[in-house]
Amino acid sequence: MHRITAVVAVAATAVALAGCDRSATLSKLVGSSPAPMSTTSTTSTAVAGTSISGGPSDRSTAPGAVGKGRLPSPKRDFSVVLPPGWRENQATAEQAGALDAYTGPVGGGFITNVNVVREQVAAGEDVDAYRSRAVAALGRALKLTDLSPVAATRVDGSAGRRYTFDDAQAGYRLRQEQTVVLHGGYGYVITYTASRDAFAASRTAAASIVSSWRWG
Repeated sequence: MHRITAVVAVAATAVALAGCDRSATLSKLVGSSPAPMSTTSTTSTAVAGTSISGGPSDRSTAPGAVGKGRLPSPKRDFSVVLPPGWRENQATAEQAGALDAYTGPVGGGFITNVNVVREQVAAGEDVDAYRSRAVAALGRALKLTDLSPVAATRVDGSAGRRYTFDDAQAGYRLRQEQTVVLHGGYGYVITYTASRDAFAASRTAAASIVSSWRWG
């Protein structure tokens, strides 16, 4: 399935890659000197002079925001609640081929983020088979280290699998946690990415996005 390459790129580039050049996607979210995230509507990230700015479509879940603090996905297939200081960056997600992306604080010169990739799955494929396929694709594309044991989890009642791993991209030492889940004939890969030094500081916030997930 072609979208499995996007699963690889989510881990590799911290957004998602669906038929895009990886270095170009890196430039969209990896920042050589990024400005810290704020509550303003503009976020700038840059590498080698390339920048992406979030526009008016960016949303937070501050009181009074969409749906009493709940953000629907672009496909209206799920919704989440973002932690304080985090923002949806739909424009960057669309450019990179992801379904959605949520950006948090800067740590170690890298913008902490959670992003979601969705693909149709074959009839009869279960979550363990899907997870195995995702991890195999990661292993072909990246030099993974410290791949954790797989943990069973649930995403709004649907069976999921969660694991972490380390890799290095564009000079950044990254740690990533992926949650894979099947629902309604689709596979979802939810990836939390941060610099290794900043991973622990934002892990609870990132996990709260997954725990807030509601289908439909």
